[in-house]
Amino acid sequence: MASPHQIWRTVFVPAALIFSLIIITSENFILFHTIAELFTVGIAIIMFVVAWYAYPFSRNNFLLFLGIGYFWVGTLDLYHTLVYPDLNIYEDLTGTPSAQIWVIARLFEALILLIAPLFLTRDLNPTRTFVIFGAISAIAYQLVLSGNFPAAFYTDTGLTQFKIYSEYVIIAILFIACFHLWSKRHLLKPRLLTLLIIAIGLTIIAEVIFTLYTAIDDIYNKSGHIVKILSFWLIFEILVKSALTRPYRELKKAHDDMEHTVITRTKTLEQEVEKHKNTERALIESKARLTQLLTSSPVVIHTRELTEGYPVTFISDNAREIFGYSSEELMHDPELWDGLIHPDDKTHALEELNNILSSRSLTQEYRIKTHDGGYKWVYEELKIINDDHNEPLCIIGCRYDITQRKHAETELIAAKIEADRANQAKSQFLSRMSHELRTPLNAIMGFSQLSDYDKTLSDSQRDIAKKIYNAGKHLLILIDEILDLAKIESGNINLSMQPVSTTEVINDCLALTKTLASSRNISIKFNPENGNEYIIIADHIRFKQVLLNLVSNAIKYNKADGQVEIYCSEHKTDKVRINVSDSGAGIDKQKILHLYEPFNRLGAEAANIEGTGIGLVITRQLVELMGGELGVESTPGKGAVFWVNMKRSSSACFLNEDKNSDAQINDIAEPASRTARILVAEDNELNLEVLKMQMQSLGYKAFFCSDGQEALMELQNNFYDIILTDIKMPKIDGYELAHAIRNNDDGINQHTIIIAISANSMQDDIQQCMNVGMNDFIAKPVNIEQLKQILNKWLPL
Repeated sequence: MASPHQIWRTVFVPAALIFSLIIITSENFILFHTIAELFTVGIAIIMFVVAWYAYPFSRNNFLLFLGIGYFWVGTLDLYHTLVYPDLNIYEDLTGTPSAQIWVIARLFEALILLIAPLFLTRDLNPTRTFVIFGAISAIAYQLVLSGNFPAAFYTDTGLTQFKIYSEYVIIAILFIACFHLWSKRHLLKPRLLTLLIIAIGLTIIAEVIFTLYTAIDDIYNKSGHIVKILSFWLIFEILVKSALTRPYRELKKAHDDMEHTVITRTKTLEQEVEKHKNTERALIESKARLTQLLTSSPVVIHTRELTEGYPVTFISDNAREIFGYSSEELMHDPELWDGLIHPDDKTHALEELNNILSSRSLTQEYRIKTHDGGYKWVYEELKIINDDHNEPLCIIGCRYDITQRKHAETELIAAKIEADRANQAKSQFLSRMSHELRTPLNAIMGFSQLSDYDKTLSDSQRDIAKKIYNAGKHLLILIDEILDLAKIESGNINLSMQPVSTTEVINDCLALTKTLASSRNISIKFNPENGNEYIIIADHIRFKQVLLNLVSNAIKYNKADGQVEIYCSEHKTDKVRINVSDSGAGIDKQKILHLYEPFNRLGAEAANIEGTGIGLVITRQLVELMGGELGVESTPGKGAVFWVNMKRSSSACFLNEDKNSDAQINDIAEPASRTARILVAEDNELNLEVLKMQMQSLGYKAFFCSDGQEALMELQNNFYDIILTDIKMPKIDGYELAHAIRNNDDGINQHTIIIAISANSMQDDIQQCMNVGMNDFIAKPVNIEQLKQILNKWLPL
């Protein structure tokens, strides 16, 4: 914003000047005209002088172009003034040279204002421009003096048509100049642009007025000259302010800034001096602390030269505390420092040292002989230090005493070996226990289950057999859960994380618990159509195990005629919560604290409810292994809600092999014929007897072998649709039998379906069966319904 002083100079000074001019020359037009024109001529000359001599500093081509142009416009206006009628300075001139020169001067001025914006971005040759403008002015003088320029004014008739149309042309050029200047507005300061537009506008107004006067001394002629004075004054303001006033102001500001900088710098230097003194004191203190640290540090620091042998140039004083040698002793004998390295480590350590120029740094471990004849393990770090020119200067190194760490590592390795051995023994024990426990259970559960197919038994006998079967089933569940818990604790459980449908798994669990729920008249509510369809990341089998345990518990620990509700919801932004609520008695807060303790059934054993007290422990650990969370919310008397949070899958699709497999099994109808040829290999006589009776009950005829060798001989000459084989058998076991069948190119049973029947039901055992070419697996004890489904699955209809 312009200051009051600037406004006064820009507006009131020319106004006061014009007012004084009118008063002084009110009775004499010639005097008015002469003073007015000489004033503008003076302004033009001053503009030229300011622009010309300020140019070496301002380098403003635009202002210099205006200054040179207005200088020659001023010379034309001076000649116009001197040849004005009635002034009688040049009495021998004919015609109206004053009006002719006026037309030339105004046309010249308009062209200068039109061209000037080009030099906002272009360089200017001052001398060449001055000469060209001078030549144009001289040609104009010559045209007027020679009488070859058209007449512009007659005393008796006034302005000629040439003069009037010339003014119109000048006005048009000024308008174009105004638009040209506006197109360059981004190169000019706003105030400068405004004053230039106003100056051109005033020039246009003046030219319009000069088309109206008919006599030399009429009001239009006077008004035109007054407006011209204002236009020249604004151009003068622009040029002086830009070329002289502003640079001076900027120079003064720079001077003031420099003085401020000097004062500030002086204070800064004083502070720097004080800081330097403080730094010197701090360095002295730091050196003392560093010496103390080096003396008490467990790290021996040393430096080496980058010459042959890399001789040691410095060893910290704490070497005596660690190695028993003082730094003076070690420095006195240059070979002693590396000579203390254990003979078994020395060759490798020195070879590594010789490669340091290429590697730039080095870390290694070796043993050092101490002064008392013993050895200590050290960890050494070496690094090349560069000088100010980034050239290698020396080697700096640190030797750490890691003897205790090495002893700990040795103990840790021994402990790990022992733990691995114990873990392997545990796995072998679990595998053997699984086999040894399942083998007798196979006979117990197999014979008891056959009672449903024996029509000769009485109802009481069937009831006793059913109780025997249920007891065996409970024992089997306990065995499976103990084995699962042991596998989890030993880290021997493998998970296959993939997208899983919560709706599919819940429906599977409901199908498996339908009988249990019906026996207690428990209604289960689950409506997947009400926003309950979610895809999570989990192991399909293990997640199914988790939900099956929660749903089974909700049924078992519910009240008679109660209700179980299963529903899913979004949890946070990337998780799904699966809730299983029941209408049972609920769980007291104090009991919840002991909910996940193995074999702790929280008093439920007194209520005659089947269970082992391990299921929830396994469930929680499986959920956590799959990256989820398991929790419970309960109010005594109002039931409980067990919830599982699982990570939500980013994919809309999911894999579901189990579902397809189950559907295939459940949808298979009874075979049209029982004439399929089945070979069974089983070395245990009791289990062999169970299988015979199960096959008989299902209506199948089978050929039985007591071991793998006997089965292999039978397969050489006879074709079988299915081979059921135990795994652990004398002479040739089940793995060897399957491998021999699959690799016998000439055998008639090379592509026969092979199904393993084994008490070794751990995941690794099942996978090994698949690896040797078997098609399916049945875990002992063999459930007759499962056997039926598997046979229906693989036998042709």
